[in-house]
Amino acid sequence: MKIRMSTKMNLRFSISAKAIGILIFISISFLQTHAQTYLEPYGQNRVQLRLFKWRYFETEHFRVYHYDRAGRELSRYVSEQAEKDLGYIEKKLGGKFPKQFKIILYNNYDDYKQTNLGRKNNLTADEVTTGSIDLVGDAMVVYFTGLHTDLRTQLQKNMAKVILQKMMYGDNFRDVLRNAIVQNIPAWISEGYTDYLIEGWNSERNDEWKNMIEAYPHLSFFNLAEIKPKLCGIALWKWVTEKYGINGTRQLMYNMMSKGNLGQAIKRFNIKNLRRFDDSLMHFYKTTFANDTTVRTLLNPELALAKIPLEKPGTEIRDIKVSPRGKDVAYVEWRNGEFKIVLLKIGEVTQKTILLSGGRKDFNAEQDPDYPLMAWSSNGYKLAVLFKKGIATRLKVYNSLKAKIEDYTIPKNRFDRVLGMTFMEEDNQMVFSAIKKSQTDLYRFTFKGKRLYNITDDVWDDLDPTYVTGGSKRGILFLSNRPQPFMDAPASLNQLPNTALNVFFYNTHSNSNALIQCSQVSKGKITDAIQYGADNFAYLYDRHGIRNKYVVLFGRDVNNRDSAYSVPVTNYYRNIQSQQYNPASQQIAEVVRADKNYLVYFKTIDIPALGTPPVHIPDVPLYEEPKAPSEVMEEENAKTNGQNQQINSSNTNLFSPTNANVFQTEFPDETPDTIQIDLQNPTAHTSEPIEGLTEEEEVQKKYEDSLDQLAGVIPDSTYVQMRAKPYKLSFRPEFFSL
Repeated sequence: MKIRMSTKMNLRFSISAKAIGILIFISISFLQTHAQTYLEPYGQNRVQLRLFKWRYFETEHFRVYHYDRAGRELSRYVSEQAEKDLGYIEKKLGGKFPKQFKIILYNNYDDYKQTNLGRKNNLTADEVTTGSIDLVGDAMVVYFTGLHTDLRTQLQKNMAKVILQKMMYGDNFRDVLRNAIVQNIPAWISEGYTDYLIEGWNSERNDEWKNMIEAYPHLSFFNLAEIKPKLCGIALWKWVTEKYGINGTRQLMYNMMSKGNLGQAIKRFNIKNLRRFDDSLMHFYKTTFANDTTVRTLLNPELALAKIPLEKPGTEIRDIKVSPRGKDVAYVEWRNGEFKIVLLKIGEVTQKTILLSGGRKDFNAEQDPDYPLMAWSSNGYKLAVLFKKGIATRLKVYNSLKAKIEDYTIPKNRFDRVLGMTFMEEDNQMVFSAIKKSQTDLYRFTFKGKRLYNITDDVWDDLDPTYVTGGSKRGILFLSNRPQPFMDAPASLNQLPNTALNVFFYNTHSNSNALIQCSQVSKGKITDAIQYGADNFAYLYDRHGIRNKYVVLFGRDVNNRDSAYSVPVTNYYRNIQSQQYNPASQQIAEVVRADKNYLVYFKTIDIPALGTPPVHIPDVPLYEEPKAPSEVMEEENAKTNGQNQQINSSNTNLFSPTNANVFQTEFPDETPDTIQIDLQNPTAHTSEPIEGLTEEEEVQKKYEDSLDQLAGVIPDSTYVQMRAKPYKLSFRPEFFSL
């Protein structure tokens, strides 16, 4: 007996029954053999620069492998979060997860790059051959990016892919073989399906897809898929959801699995062929974006201070930084595993200089998600660049006043990875946001002696620092998911650091333990908190589907303490990619991408007057309100039980993070949950002044007293009591291809 398979390239293979039997025997043998490593493609093994001593936590569905003492608490988080999100993922996909699965957890990106697990699947979506299937083992690899919500998203997407693969190909060898022959579903379509179901359609995807359509107006959808397959896969499922609803999205995927390809599956939706499918999809997006321009502010490209073109396909430009003097623009350019630090001198004739280059040419290389990093000094005469060279972390400071380059090699024991940096008022010191021992904290770094001093030291993620000076406030603006505006805000046993980032201000003059919370969001994404004039701040927020600017204004609350509220001041058609404050000209530099160009604009500082109505920002037509997994689960359970009322997830979780009502926005206030002890506003029930204490000491004491009262209320978490088990050496193939 012979079984024949055909691929898109009309290649034909024949596998005899004897060969299949040998293959099954070898596979079973591998499962029962003990050794030390995974099989990998010849010549593609990564070099391991350190020894990983693995241990694991075991839960109902997972074994979470970790190493080092620093990875232990991170592993507890992954164990608890994976189990909590599993039911949500199963409902989203409509399938069941395997009984037991391995999670390989790395403490940072540099350690993750050393793994050999998953090397075969590093191909991009357009490089995977259709008509073939890789039988992957029972392990997924994740790493800590410095933000717990990113780690959670990695877990959710990996679990979704496991469930979808099980639905597509079955559980046993015979089902897998049969379905591999029948199905011809490109990887970019299946991966786009899981990515869309898990992350939805956010402001970054909306802006990127809009720019791609405008950059290639005459290309069809399937031509665009050859340029950016992953983005097109997500756009495909977004269109299906808009046209047929979420049930139509699931139905189309089921049709593809049963019919074997997209062309046959769409016929059940009364679409005759792929050409009409293509035309309908592109017409929908072009019409939607065109209609949206009528309610947005359009920027004139001719008024841009600088234009940075994407000259070659596959080029990525990021981290565009404008000098505080406004005459220089530096940015990072990545292409095929190599990077360049480019400096543009703005004048009548723009001069382009390459300050630094690095990396290694590799067409399949992953671009480093963080490095190189750049920061200008407050006077604009110094540019710091932090990057990796081999295994060493290097810091170069280009000093234009002294016309020299200062070169530093930072010792390995200072931190694991830097995620953001800014100069302090004295340009011989910097503030780093860095991962160290699986925590993301703020550090003060001195060039002399290359010393590192903790500013924060807790479980919360502290990112994107910016130093504020020159006005009534001097200190550090940063983003954090801490639930309270205190430097030592503790976490309860059941509280996971996976809430949205907010803006906080730390006064370095007083070194006060109390922070000023400058935003209060529970959904969406905040970026680029900056100084906005002498006494105000600003940040970017994608609340309505486009990243716009919000200005932070200050006042005094009923207890005569500093309070803050924010108002939107822009309603752009495109995302503001980044922004910087220019103290010399008292202007704001804004970076916007349009088609194939990045445009840098200078805008005057516009502080809304008291009583001025905020700028109205309508939702984009494709906007999706972000929802937490608990909200989705409750809504689906409500539908199942025949309930029509809207479910609020915070009503069912006594200890879910909520924020104090001191901060105000232009949005209507939400009704707070009624609980005996308010975790997030510990002074709410004890407004009486305490004799002998200052205002700051009074706030801190009430906060600590409220936590003491909760000590007997919070149930102990079973994940805290888990004990790690030693790793058992095993030898098995990670995959084999048919």
